[in-house]
Amino acid sequence: MEFGIHAFVWTEGRTQDALETAMDRARAAGFGLFEFPGLDPKVIDIDRLAKHAAKLDLKVVASAGLTPAHDVTSSDPEIARRGEAFLNEAVSVARDLGSSQLSGPIFSAHQKFSDLPTEAGWRTSADVLTRVAERAKAGGVALCLELVNRYETNLINTVKQGVAYIGDTGSDNIFLHIDTFHMNIEETDQAQAIRYAGEHIGYVHVGENHRGHLGTGAIDFAPVFDALIDIGYTKHVSVEAFDSRALGDPLKATCDLARSLGRRRRLRPAFQGLPRPPVRRGTAPGGRLRVTGGAAAIPFFRPVNIALNQTGNSARRQAPARLARFELPETTTRTGAPDPCPERRKPCFRSMTSPR
Repeated sequence: MEFGIHAFVWTEGRTQDALETAMDRARAAGFGLFEFPGLDPKVIDIDRLAKHAAKLDLKVVASAGLTPAHDVTSSDPEIARRGEAFLNEAVSVARDLGSSQLSGPIFSAHQKFSDLPTEAGWRTSADVLTRVAERAKAGGVALCLELVNRYETNLINTVKQGVAYIGDTGSDNIFLHIDTFHMNIEETDQAQAIRYAGEHIGYVHVGENHRGHLGTGAIDFAPVFDALIDIGYTKHVSVEAFDSRALGDPLKATCDLARSLGRRRRLRPAFQGLPRPPVRRGTAPGGRLRVTGGAAAIPFFRPVNIALNQTGNSARRQAPARLARFELPETTTRTGAPDPCPERRKPCFRSMTSPR
């Protein structure tokens, strides 16, 4: 697995200098992968960014999102056409950056959650993404659909819906981009959802339930990594956290950052001197992972090394010894909960919008 970090840890990404500074900081922190937010080639010099990444020996991931004016689920053919043109341009940006994928909620307008999804919108979106995926494949770029929660989009929120959507496109160049922050809201069991998605997963975001420091929230990351190991996942994993001091008010409102890093840092002095919960050292229950401490080298994250306990089957023995360098809560075994997605079928639109 290649571990990376999102630009939003340091910057909103609206200027060339801010992006390049964030790339420098990511590389200095030990990350080998850097994720860009949506980039406007009329404002940002894409070729210059690509050269800077090559200079740093830093792999990159491109992402994008759709506005209401580019909504590919729209019943207005002109809006859907503009959305398709926007996605084709985003694919070109990803290719020119040197990214092998374009990620993000690119199947519907972001923040479209007040309207009910329609079957016609589903079909329009699937048709557009099928055509974009074919063009992207020619440029060596895969599409990774970020599954965001119901308060950010109304079309696809769960792994089960994402797998059904990919099936309807019939494309072999469309994958799922899963995010632990969003899965914490939508999935009954994150690990079981990952196992259900299997080979359809093309990209992974790890983020806390409050979008701040990893290891300080409610998400148990050990079962997530167990499941990724079980399905043989070897692609990119990126930290997506936010510093509200670095982001503008519109983006803070969009991402609901009331409890993000900036606010948490201002409250921190009230808690100085209190003991920190211990991090377990040695082999975790079940013999799946072991966690060892490390120096505080990465901004916002106290790094620890997560290594496989080399006693499993041959597939696990072949897995990379070092999985990550960020803080985790105390590791646990898998929950053993039943698969919440026992059937692979197209979701009912009524069930997609009813309370879960």
